[in-house]
Amino acid sequence: MAKVLLIEDDKFLRNLLAKRLKSEDVDVITAVDGEDGLQKIISDYPDLVLLDLILPKRSGFSFLDEINKDINLKKVPIIILSNLGQEEDVQRAKEYQVKDYMIKANSSLEQIIGRIKNFLAVEVDGKPADKKEDQGQIKDQVQASNQAQAEKTQTEPKEKNEK
Repeated sequence: MAKVLLIEDDKFLRNLLAKRLKSEDVDVITAVDGEDGLQKIISDYPDLVLLDLILPKRSGFSFLDEINKDINLKKVPIIILSNLGQEEDVQRAKEYQVKDYMIKANSSLEQIIGRIKNFLAVEVDGKPADKKEDQGQIKDQVQASNQAQAEKTQTEPKEKNEK
């Protein structure tokens, strides 16, 4: 079963998309802001992220900046679903190699679900079994790397301010 991380602060849209994706046999993990989304991409390593750009705590672009620092997390495909439709926003998103960019006001629920399903059918279900194994290994690597970083942060001596 494909796993999608839905990062959307609008409760109505988040619940609507999650319910509709679940009815299509998609495992849905939801996040209400960019920080929550960042934690969940690390812990759950989804097959796809559906990302709003205008989010509390951490914007969608800040989320993209952060995951692109990690060699494994930047492999997770992203579809943008946002009301930001200016050409410079679309171009900026393309710099992050997002798979698709959909403008909420111009997209029906069926169009959104259809594009997600088409993407998952090609990119996830169409993968050979060894690719799916690779995803599990990548998830393990991400979690081990994050745990090591957390342990390092906890054991580093705190620098003392002089003066």
